Amino acid sequence: MRIYFVRHGESEANAAKRGQGKEGPLSEQGRAQAAALAKRLTHEDVEVIISSDYERAIETASIIATALGKPTDHSPLLGERQYPSTLIGADLENDEAKQLVNAFIRHPNGEEWKHSDEENFVELKERAEAASQFIAGRSEERVVIVSHADFLRFIVAYLAFGPEMSTRESVHLRHFMSIKNTGLTVIDYKKPDEEHPEPRWKLITWNDHAHLG
Repeated sequence: MRIYFVRHGESEANAAKRGQGKEGPLSEQGRAQAAALAKRLTHEDVEVIISSDYERAIETASIIATALGKPTDHSPLLGERQYPSTLIGADLENDEAKQLVNAFIRHPNGEEWKHSDEENFVELKERAEAASQFIAGRSEERVVIVSHADFLRFIVAYLAFGPEMSTRESVHLRHFMSIKNTGLTVIDYKKPDEEHPEPRWKLITWNDHAHLG
């Protein structure tokens, strides 16, 4: 099975550098990015496009699906890492916002620590496991997954390290792995068999954005 992980196109909130929740459309540039990626995927024999249930991801998936003539599906398992609700609409360039993001990303007081109503490390890891099982359980051989920057970095780290992944590893990889809007990450999956009783995930490409020029 080949999975094409895609970060959604630029949203209006991305362009304004503001925090966002589930609502909010793509910007004009974001729609152009999605169209460029769709053109690139025309030769990949994609069977289905699955997105998170966030507006910007659904819109990105719809643009790709329309261009490819393929069906869409969506799942809340693929949504963005849930930030504290006080950051929705906030200026993310503000020093106070930066300090808050740093605090809940690093979980200074343990994996179950919360600043307020965000998703903590334990909850996020449980969702990454559920999302990986959801993807592995699909019957298709070539699947596009439209998700979000933080969650994509986290799930790829989870696929690499498994349930033993620590907060230190997740934080390090979050800062190490940059990801552009509509950046394309390709991962192959092989189901368990007698010789290999554990599922096997292999990273082929990370954040390929050649289609953006």
